[in-house]
Amino acid sequence: VPFDAPTPTGCGIADPATETAFYCVLDATIYYSVEFRELLEDNIGDFAWVVVVAHEWGHHVQLLLGDDAGVLAWQIGKTPSVAMEQQADCLAGAYTDGAEFSGWLDPGDVDEA
Repeated sequence: VPFDAPTPTGCGIADPATETAFYCVLDATIYYSVEFRELLEDNIGDFAWVVVVAHEWGHHVQLLLGDDAGVLAWQIGKTPSVAMEQQADCLAGAYTDGAEFSGWLDPGDVDEA
């Protein structure tokens, strides 16, 4: 769900002044700042944005695996664990690898990621 002004979510208010992109475990939704997406796409490329979404989707996979405690802690203002963030990064990398293997990527997409 894109937002360019303070927006209510299942996890509280998403504010583009303080949030870029996040997964809310309470409503199973990815929220993102329109400005952040435009910044990435304009300065890095469109696939950089895909990796951000894949990372946030990785938090949903963690929830499905039962590893939601670190993500929920983040949603209530605590610092997420490094391991939870690295696992979400790993899942985004697995998506990228699968997309490349399937021929879905454009030349340069891996470099953008």
